[in-house]
Amino acid sequence: EFRKAARLAAVYSAEAPLDVELLRLALGLNMTVGSFRQAKTLSDRLRLLLGAAEEAVQDVDQVLKIMKDESIVQEEIERAVDVAIEIARGRKLSPDGSQVTVENDDDRFLSIELKTRVPASEIADLNFELANLLAAEPSFSRPDKVVISFAPME
Repeated sequence: EFRKAARLAAVYSAEAPLDVELLRLALGLNMTVGSFRQAKTLSDRLRLLLGAAEEAVQDVDQVLKIMKDESIVQEEIERAVDVAIEIARGRKLSPDGSQVTVENDDDRFLSIELKTRVPASEIADLNFELANLLAAEPSFSRPDKVVISFAPME
């Protein structure tokens, strides 16, 4: 459902390319589901309308840079997000958003946190299940460069 919503938002924003709020919504949805290529298209439109200072535009640029620098494949990210969403759906949960960041420790990586409204003990269980499923997922070969997890709403 999240991926469908992101695609619909992108379609609607293509119909109204000057609607800044719709572009922001579509961009946020695409970032949430890990569709960074589509997010780049939307951020380019926002950049034309608002300039490079727009925070969402800068976020997309950072994500795409680490993907390029670290040879992270879009489909791998999308599959990891799909696995996380399948876990949430299995527990009748719905992530309430996400936070995508580029971590610049000794070794750069992409961090995607799916925000949920559950107790910390359940988040630990969700992350344990997610880690086990991703470890068994043949298409997810970069756990050192793409870290996906569940996190509490703040």
